Amino acid sequence: MRGAGTIGFGQYIPGGSMLHRLDPRTKLAVLSVLVISLFVTPAWWTFLIAAMAIVVMITISKISIPFIFRSLKTIWIIVAVTYLFHLLFTRHGQLWWSMGPLQLYQGGIIDGAIWTVRIVLVAVGAMLITMTTPPLVLTQGLARLLRPLKRFKLPVDELAIVTSSALGFIPLLWREADQLIQAQRSRGAPFDRGPLWSRAKAYTSVLIPLFISCIERAEAMAVAMEVRGYRGEQGRTQFRQLRLKRADYLTLTFLASYLLILMGEKLL
Repeated sequence: MRGAGTIGFGQYIPGGSMLHRLDPRTKLAVLSVLVISLFVTPAWWTFLIAAMAIVVMITISKISIPFIFRSLKTIWIIVAVTYLFHLLFTRHGQLWWSMGPLQLYQGGIIDGAIWTVRIVLVAVGAMLITMTTPPLVLTQGLARLLRPLKRFKLPVDELAIVTSSALGFIPLLWREADQLIQAQRSRGAPFDRGPLWSRAKAYTSVLIPLFISCIERAEAMAVAMEVRGYRGEQGRTQFRQLRLKRADYLTLTFLASYLLILMGEKLL
């Protein structure tokens, strides 16, 4: 199955793959373990296992790799800024190059590469989950996972709704920003020419209406939820009942084993 058009990060792509059929709680557990393994235990084998897990997820999701990388356009900007930050401000390891105040150290190059891999793997993993899980199902799974926090008087259902709504807004705002850029470019806006300052200034004609549109969408959604009588968990029933299947139990067993390996590695 291939994605099409301008659909990107946060957009659900219908399908019947095994990844689509997994319980949302299992998918969220996979993402959580992925983040833990990459940021808590920065060993080379954890990066290798995480990359292999991402490759397996892409394969069974039947979503094309070129489409996935096209959907990461904004992530590449974050990756580039992160790597540049480490190159300029990390000051440990062997000095490789120097020109006045600019100095490049071996530690900056290595740390920048490590953080680049972390960001890309986590972004791809999160994107695969949103692409293979309907927003309402993802919200339900997140609320079920956070249910123990209700003992501490935390608004679990509201938090789940806010998270899923934010993810759902990402592709809508990205598509609208692309339309605004194309409209302003047809009017002669210098997005691709002239000095850097004039290019940055041209984007104000996009950011302001995009910000207004975001507020209007949020207000319309709030009014719609209020009209339909949304009151959080109070008096609410679930049409779709989440049930773990054999594939979920196998995945969770593997995750539990992997977590035990991580804990043993940290203790040793």
